[in-house]
Amino acid sequence: MMQRTIGTYIANKVKDEIFKPVDVVESEGEVQFVEQVDDSLHGELIRDARGAVLGRAYRVPATVYVVAANAEEAQAALGKTLSDPDHDIIVHWADDEISALVFVDSDAQAAAEKGPQVFRATDI
Repeated sequence: MMQRTIGTYIANKVKDEIFKPVDVVESEGEVQFVEQVDDSLHGELIRDARGAVLGRAYRVPATVYVVAANAEEAQAALGKTLSDPDHDIIVHWADDEISALVFVDSDAQAAAEKGPQVFRATDI
């Protein structure tokens, strides 16, 4: 239960960070992305369902991806994957730093384990 509560909390925070629009400042025809400095969770104490302190949360510069059928379904797929207790996380490294996290739900894992499905032209 605690993992699901923490997973849901993290999913909501990740969703808020990834899917919110980035502020853009235009200056003489150039487009500059403005780094978001408001990070209320950075350095905050994180507690479990009983109120026990788990530690402090620190922002790590990494990109989050989710395996989905298409880009329009990515947000729903992220919520589904994070609530799936058997989901998998693939970590991509760039030198000694995490560059990306890829969340994969158990359905996609099961389909990959079955292997590719082959059909004959007469079966269709």
